[in-house]
Order: sequence, then C-alpha cells, then structure tokens
Amino acid sequence: MVLQSIHLADRLQLKCRPHGIHLTCDRPEVPADARNLAYQAAELLQKECHSAAGVEIHIEKHIPVAAGLAGGSADAAAVLVGLNQLWGLGLTVGELQSLAARLGSDIPFCIQGGTQLATGRGEVLEPLADWEGIPVLWPSPSTWGFLPPGPIKPFVPVRSVWERMPHPSLRCPPCRRCWRLSAVRIHRHWPGVCAMTWNRWFCRSTRL
Repeated sequence: MVLQSIHLADRLQLKCRPHGIHLTCDRPEVPADARNLAYQAAELLQKECHSAAGVEIHIEKHIPVAAGLAGGSADAAAVLVGLNQLWGLGLTVGELQSLAARLGSDIPFCIQGGTQLATGRGEVLEPLADWEGIPVLWPSPSTWGFLPPGPIKPFVPVRSVWERMPHPSLRCPPCRRCWRLSAVRIHRHWPGVCAMTWNRWFCRSTRL
C-alpha cells in the first residue's frame, strides 16, 4: 500500500524524571498506562538501551481517536524519536524503525513519514516522490471509529489486532493497484489517484 503523512498531528511533551514512566493525555478515553503505544515505546527503549532514565509524557490529541489515522502509532514514533534525543541514545533512523516494527506495523513509517510504498506487513518501506499541493478532506463523525470485536477494550495494541487478521491477504507483495497508483500520481492525474484510494484497514477489520 502507499502511505502518506499529512499536516495533522498530536502534540507531545517529554520531560525527564528520575525513574519510571508517567503518561497523561487531554482525552479521557485514551489510556494513560501500559496499553498506550506511547508508553510501550518508552518502555521498549528503556529495556533495549538498558536505560534507567524516566520520562513524563503528555499527549495533546488533535488526530481523531480510533479513526484509522494512525494517531497512536504516530505518538509512539514521536516518543521513540524524542527520547532518542532526550536520553542521548544515539540510535539511527534504521535502528528506531527496527524497534518501531516491534510495536506496530505502521510505526516504522511514522518515524520517517513522507510518501512511501509499504510492503511485507507494512514495515518494509520504499520512498516515493512527495505528493505536493493536494488538499485532503477527512470527514470524521464522532460516531466513527474502529474497536476490535469482543469485550470492549479501547485501543488494543496494533500488534494484537494484526495477529488476528488473515495472514495471506495482508502480508502480500506490492499489488498491481499500488504500482498503478504510483504511476498516476507521478503524472498528477488526481481523479486516477482518488479512484485507486481506499481504506484498507476498514476492509480487513470488518472481517474480524
């Protein structure tokens, strides 16, 4: 699939503390504990880099919650990048993306952003030329949102949802539609771009 970052983002504040991870958010429905991908990102860095440093994380939400816009994944990516600087870990972009892939399949993309062709389970990325000057309208009524079936557990980690999805249909090589989409985008044929744009997550989630 082709992934594209847009000018819509949450705001995160990271502050050093002697030890531990403390997370807060201005949206009460967003979990402020180990269920949150941002919390898991900080925890993963502590473990993998053998760091005893702590952090206070505050998330100011602007990306609609549970709208399929990778808000939680983007927050986790921001924590990985931010703590790499704040704690002076010196990890490369590639190393951060390798860690990110352990948290969720779209988080490696969120580390770098831009326009990229994603294959594998989403973590294998190939940069494409940027899409410039394209206005984006995203209707997001408050009744929309995706939660996995079964007992209500808000914001199940992406990895858990992924493991419940049909393996063959998602972990596929670049599809013909993706290559056609790349071609019409290069020629700036926007009706063609729109005709080949769809919500892949919605199609898969409805089968769970």
